[in-house]
Amino acid sequence: MSNFDRTINQDDPPKLEGCFTRGFLYRWNIFLPYLATLHDGAEVLDVGCGSLKETHYLASRGFRTTGIDLDAKRLEEFRQRYDWSKVHPPTLRVASFQVLADEGKSFDAITAFDVIEHLDTLDKHLGELLKLLKPGGFLLISTPNGRSLTEIYSWIMTRIIWATGRKLEPGVPHLQTHTPAGWRKRFEHAGYEVLEWDMVIGPLANSFNLLLTVPVQVSLMGLQLLRFISRERRHSLYNGLFARINGTGIPRGLKGLDDRTRFLTKGLFAWNLIVLRAPCKR
Repeated sequence: MSNFDRTINQDDPPKLEGCFTRGFLYRWNIFLPYLATLHDGAEVLDVGCGSLKETHYLASRGFRTTGIDLDAKRLEEFRQRYDWSKVHPPTLRVASFQVLADEGKSFDAITAFDVIEHLDTLDKHLGELLKLLKPGGFLLISTPNGRSLTEIYSWIMTRIIWATGRKLEPGVPHLQTHTPAGWRKRFEHAGYEVLEWDMVIGPLANSFNLLLTVPVQVSLMGLQLLRFISRERRHSLYNGLFARINGTGIPRGLKGLDDRTRFLTKGLFAWNLIVLRAPCKR
């Protein structure tokens, strides 16, 4: 089952068009109109490029694309999964966007999907991203809503892990947890113009996924620790269970209810999709 943060399923769409998560293929068109305004050969930066799905997509659109990530091994692993012969070869770097800012690089657009919630000093990093944008350039973002049940659960578990002296893999914990109003305030304070905002993944579908996922994961991990099953078997059982659940139509039904009650629950939707613009004059 694909994860909203990062997917390795080659059939899933890039985040610029949608995402398979919570048992359903979500589609959106908030970002594409802004890409359509960019000229052929425009410079685009994919921050935290991970599986390179967005990097490859941007290169296939004719943009001169740079993808950066901090995980060298992962970057090379995914680089080998794509056929780059039919696209303008991107520049792939193991670097932070702060390094690019120090080098004086500039871009017509930047994508930062599932990135900014992992940053420690948000205001500082938003300023660095702004420095990387040409005047009038776009920053395309997806980031979680701090009001969603999934994010509340993640916040609690992260604090418990820290309090008990355990460590999380770097880049995994969400260090920034904000409501949509909180995110907007941070963006505007950093100097961005908010052009468009949407919310996706309704509270029913999102909460059902969480309430089902947690006990299943805990149970299977317990069986693995007791050596009743292997790690591979744990993943196989987990994926098989959710494949059967998705086949029942429950996720589709819950999404339908979320769509019909959106006017009441929009503030509880799990993810923000945001288009920001740098000032046209600096």
